[in-house]
Parts: sequence; C-alpha cells; structure tokens
Amino acid sequence: PLSRPPADGVPAASSEPPPSKRARGGASAVTAAVAPEELAAAAQLCGHTDCVSALAWPTAALLYSASWDGTVREWDAAVGAATATLSSSGKAALCLDVSLSPATVATGHSDHQLRLWDARSRGGAPTGAIPHHGWVSSVAWCGVREHLLVSGCHDGGVRLWDTRSPRVALHSLPRHKGKALCVAWDGADAVVSGGTDGQLRISTLAA
Repeated sequence: PLSRPPADGVPAASSEPPPSKRARGGASAVTAAVAPEELAAAAQLCGHTDCVSALAWPTAALLYSASWDGTVREWDAAVGAATATLSSSGKAALCLDVSLSPATVATGHSDHQLRLWDARSRGGAPTGAIPHHGWVSSVAWCGVREHLLVSGCHDGGVRLWDTRSPRVALHSLPRHKGKALCVAWDGADAVVSGGTDGQLRISTLAA
C-alpha cells in the first residue's frame, strides 16, 4: 500500500542507502582495515653514535653508511660487522654514493666539503676534497662514465665534476631557488635535481 506523505509535503528521509549504494553481501561485507604484517629485522648493525643519514648497497656483500657522527662505515652485510671506517674528523656526513669502477666512495659533509675515498684503503685519509659554498646534501656517480660525479648543495648549486681534475667544476647546472637536496642520473646524458623550491630541474649534457 502507498504511504501517506508527511504534512509538509517533503518525503521523509530514509535511514538506508538506495539499493545501488548498499554493499553486496550485507553488513558482513564491510571489513575493518588490516594493518600490514611487521617483519622482524634480519640483522642490526651497530657502530654509529649519531643519526645515520645515507646508505649505499653496491654489492650483495658490501654495505656503506654515512652518519652525522662524521664517519662513513663499510659493512660486511653477510656477517653484520664493520670492515672499515672512514673518518672526516667529526664533520657530519650527509650523503654518499659508491662507484665500483674505480672503487671510490663520494661523501658530502656539513663543512662544505665533498670528499673522495679509496674504498680499498680500509680507513685511510680521503684522496681528495672538493669545496662547496654550503652543506653538500647529495652526490651521485654516473653509472656509465666512471669519472663523472654530480653534487647538490644547500647554496642551490648543482655541479658536475670530473674526478680526474676536480679543482674546477666541469659544468654548473641550473640552480635552485633555495637548497638543492637530491640528484640523479639518466644514463650519461642527463641529470635531474630536486630542491626546496619544489622544482625538478633536468639538464641534458653535451656529448
């Protein structure tokens, strides 16, 4: 039978959704969100005394870490023990990247230096230091041309270096209006950087 409309002529609101909005299977079809399973750590490597700021895992056996305690450590990932410690005299290490050919570790620091280390030296002094005008926040080796390295700096600069002659930058790439925070390569011909200005800047390198 037809129901009588309300006195004001406006249909009464229904507490149930229309048929098209009802969940199939009724109330049992609504399930609570399930939290993802938390996995246990396979290993815990201890040795740094301050924040770990960057990691690189170039081979299955070798793992590198940089820390605000001013050290860069090489680890035997299988054993879980440090095999070498590179020290920058307490200057916080902010970023790192590892080139296997040649075996060189590049690190950026809070004292405005980009340091190069011989990965085979097992704790020796840096083989070179490249000055910047602010904290060196990011470094990346070119995976195709082994001597090319790009760095990002808190002065907004993004610079390309040839480590065989690092006194002067090979190229100064487009600057950020703020701090440059990260860099990456596409092959040997293009570099992308990101900064606090919210911009990604892609630079194509001359052959």
